[in-house]
Amino acid sequence: MRCDVAMRYALIALAACGGSRSPAATTNARSTGELPALFAQLFVDSEKTFTGELVISHSEATGRVTDKTPGEVTCTISDVQTLAGGARCELACEGLELVDQINGTYVGSARGLWKVDASFDADVATLLPEDALFAAIPARAQSQTDGEDNRSGSAKIVEQHAGGWCAMVTSWGGDESGWQLCLEEGVGIIGGHGFFSGGQSRDAYFGDVRRL
Repeated sequence: MRCDVAMRYALIALAACGGSRSPAATTNARSTGELPALFAQLFVDSEKTFTGELVISHSEATGRVTDKTPGEVTCTISDVQTLAGGARCELACEGLELVDQINGTYVGSARGLWKVDASFDADVATLLPEDALFAAIPARAQSQTDGEDNRSGSAKIVEQHAGGWCAMVTSWGGDESGWQLCLEEGVGIIGGHGFFSGGQSRDAYFGDVRRL
């Protein structure tokens, strides 16, 4: 892992592991398969626009230079479908570069929320708890998987924020990239973030989201 990427991830991990209040177990999924309130609104066709900002930072001889450009991000939830034991939807965010890393297919059940790829065959029972972005009862969490060369890897961090919860997924292999999605019970999406770190760091934030 590059030194700047390693430092960036270490700061993220430190923020997730210390200082926050204990998570409140306020959401219980019922045995009927009802979606937990934290992400139930993610499975309602809708569109919402957020205030956003692109933050670009790089090092110069005089020190660290940061440029900030305001913008807007619109997130659209579409193609909501009921599955046996859950639901699926398509999420697409646009308006700033990098926020499209959030885009994709999401699946929810009484057990949790997942972002799935094209290999998902609509069988909710095959989704593993350890792969979930959020469990039915959200809790602060951190996991990391290192590549065989110890220079690549991926990580997931779940943390409380602004009355809701944020899940951040990141991967590295020389450079680092990833995304973050923040949800609140009864509200749905409250913010998000797409990022890349290489020769410079580029962070596209929108709404109410944890900032790196």
